[in-house]
Amino acid sequence: MKTKKLLFLTLLTALCVCVGIFAAACSEVLYAVTFDMQGHGTAPQTVTGLSEGDKVQKPDDPTEEGYVFLGWYKDAELGEEWNFETDTVKSDTVIYAGWRKKENYTVSFDVKGHGTAPQQLTLVEGSKLQKPEDPFTDGYVFSGWYKDTECTKRWDFYADSVNENTVLYARWKEIFEVDATGFTANVKDVEYFNVEHRGSYTITIKKPKDINGFDFRLNDELQLVDFTYSDYWSNAYYFEEGVHKLSTVIEEFNAKVSLTALSTPFTEVEQYEGDFYKLNVSEAGDIPALRFGESKVDIAQAIAFDGEYYTLSVRELVGSVYDYYNVKIKINFSGSRAVTIEVYTQDGGVWGQTPADVLEKARTAAEITKNLNASDAGELNSADIERGFAYAYFYLGDFSGQWLEFSGFAEGTEFYFCDISEGAKGQPKNLLNIEDGKAIKLSDDKYYGYLKYIVVKPASGSAVSFTVKTVEEPAPEPGSSEENPITLTLGEEYSSECEREVPYYFVFSVADAGKYKISVYWDYYGKKSAVSKCVLDGVTEPWLIPPAPEKFLEGVEKEFEAGSAHTLAVTSKANNMIVKVEKVEEQVAGAFKSGTYQGSTPNGPFTLEFKMVFDASANTVAVSMNRLLGENSLGLSESEATAYTDNGDGSYSVKVLMGSNGYQNYTITVSEDGNTLNVTGDYAFTAEFQPPKPE
Repeated sequence: MKTKKLLFLTLLTALCVCVGIFAAACSEVLYAVTFDMQGHGTAPQTVTGLSEGDKVQKPDDPTEEGYVFLGWYKDAELGEEWNFETDTVKSDTVIYAGWRKKENYTVSFDVKGHGTAPQQLTLVEGSKLQKPEDPFTDGYVFSGWYKDTECTKRWDFYADSVNENTVLYARWKEIFEVDATGFTANVKDVEYFNVEHRGSYTITIKKPKDINGFDFRLNDELQLVDFTYSDYWSNAYYFEEGVHKLSTVIEEFNAKVSLTALSTPFTEVEQYEGDFYKLNVSEAGDIPALRFGESKVDIAQAIAFDGEYYTLSVRELVGSVYDYYNVKIKINFSGSRAVTIEVYTQDGGVWGQTPADVLEKARTAAEITKNLNASDAGELNSADIERGFAYAYFYLGDFSGQWLEFSGFAEGTEFYFCDISEGAKGQPKNLLNIEDGKAIKLSDDKYYGYLKYIVVKPASGSAVSFTVKTVEEPAPEPGSSEENPITLTLGEEYSSECEREVPYYFVFSVADAGKYKISVYWDYYGKKSAVSKCVLDGVTEPWLIPPAPEKFLEGVEKEFEAGSAHTLAVTSKANNMIVKVEKVEEQVAGAFKSGTYQGSTPNGPFTLEFKMVFDASANTVAVSMNRLLGENSLGLSESEATAYTDNGDGSYSVKVLMGSNGYQNYTITVSEDGNTLNVTGDYAFTAEFQPPKPE
């Protein structure tokens, strides 16, 4: 019985404990957390069922256009930020969103002294910047916009945003000019070089660091370099005119680009023509080059010369793709001159045993002359034989001393003497004044008589054609000799194109005795300049020295007798010569001078400024009156040229219409030397003669 009682007490105690725990659980308070967006964005969902001491999980940051989200705060005034790592819930809680309105920022562009900068922009904070058009300047390549003036941090137009006033700096890469010595550059990322003349060039690269090979890019095409056997690697490339690019793949490197002179037996610029191929041997600047074919086929480079054959790499444009293949050429000589070229091609990789074509040398003027003078030509007359040409170099040869007529060339075609002897480059020496259909002799000393070739610059494109024939000596042009002078008309200006440093002869006669002014000069871009030599009426006595050419700029005045004839010999420094002979009108005492007189008179608070312009030969005067208040013009009135009247008592009168001011009357008395006017009438003032300004 005692045992049962003890078991009952134990069960009763356990039951009481369980009931107490349940009661405590039923009495716990739960809390909610809400988010106040303060008028912006979308609020996160309210969090409920939180007990005292629980933490709140941080929601995703809200967004709103035009505003920056600053974070979550314990109060609406954003005094203290809610720390989701440490802060706990103690009651129902409101967490407040903090916001800031986005700023506007400017973006400007610094082109660092090259090209034209894009326009400054204004963008909202956080905006992406649209890439402007690349600036451009001669001699440089634009290579991007950077955040710093040293151009080390590139601006990423896809990822970077504007969060402050920003300046972007242009980076430029200089374009190296490839001349006869070439150029050397340390290529860290990219370098540019310009080729003025198409042809073969060698690129030489020094071994960088301790490696046996690396890659680089030439015009964005991958090139492989092997330094296994040498510390230098070289390869020849054919470049068209224009800008080319060297760039790194991984390693930076030192590279030299220089001309490659193709070894050829030619000593002159020549052309060979066949049925299917055309080969031009030309020298463009410092680059000897072979050009093979028509417009779609050309020489890439000379691969090898084995003592008999040249192997050439040729590319041909087929559709929009280049095909590359090799040809061999063999040059046949007559003595020391090349006369024909044999061209061999491959078929299935096997070289043909007979030439695919034989290129014959294009005909020259020398060959045509031989035909003209051939004994079996019978009745052929050299003046009637014509021959057309279609290439850029013309050999005078046996034409020296003969009169020639060039015709049939396009307007704008230019002819120059040139030297293409051995070692020369065929540069133009002197522009020839060759006119279509006009006879010319090209052997005079003034035309560099030792030169035997003419180079022809086409008016457009790369082809030029013209016809040349021998003609009889034409009659001398006026002015070319003392026996055939140019006759000058007094008072009229003679202007003509002439050959430089060649004397031209003029004659003129005077009917009336008196003083005459002779003006002679040449026009240098609108400025008068002295000629080389000017002789008036010869020098009959050793002590009679003629005036210097500089005097004729101002005009040399001479007294001539009535009915006398005179000569003038002029040698000009350039080809635009101007000559004028005019009578000097003598000044009569008390008479007007042709020209302008100026004077002024006060008129109340104003000053009246007068100009009176006289033409003594036409007996007319024009008047202008300007009202001045201080330095400011308050109105200008002008009259037309009006005849004036000689009053017979030493005075003159004139009535002029001054626009809206009506008619005005002036009485004018002239000083003895003609330099001063005393004016009365509607206005009284003194006017002084204004000498003309020198030209």
